[in-house]
Order: sequence, then structure tokens, then C-alpha cells
Amino acid sequence: MTRSYRHSKVFGIAKCRSERWDKKIWHSRFRAKVRTLLASGKEADVDIKEVSDPYSMNKDGKDYWPKATEKDMRK
Repeated sequence: MTRSYRHSKVFGIAKCRSERWDKKIWHSRFRAKVRTLLASGKEADVDIKEVSDPYSMNKDGKDYWPKATEKDMRK
């Protein structure tokens, strides 16, 4: 991965650098819900929307930057 680089000028719109903590919380909630359903003897069919809302996470989507420089593409 040391030679990896961005192939398109599409970047995430964010107020943070990463969604790592949001994803960690989401996966924790998901596993807890599945664990509870399995313990109660029910089928563990959990919808993602039950435990997560992508609009409440720190990244709000992606946008195309036509004027992105080569330096921006390496980040």
C-alpha cells in the first residue's frame, strides 16, 4: 500500500479526517443487537438502519474537486 494513490478527484466532505470512531460505535451496536437476538432465540436478521444513521456520522458524503492538485491526490 505504500504506492497507493487516489485515482479520481472525488473526496469526502468531512469535518473530521476519518470515520473510525463512528464505525466503531456502529459495529458495537450492531454486534450487541445480534447477540441479544441470538440469546433470546430469535433469528438474527438485523437491518443496518436499526442501529446506524449515516447522516449523523462525521462525513457527509463525497464531492468532485476538478481543481485538485497532485499534492491533494496523495493525501
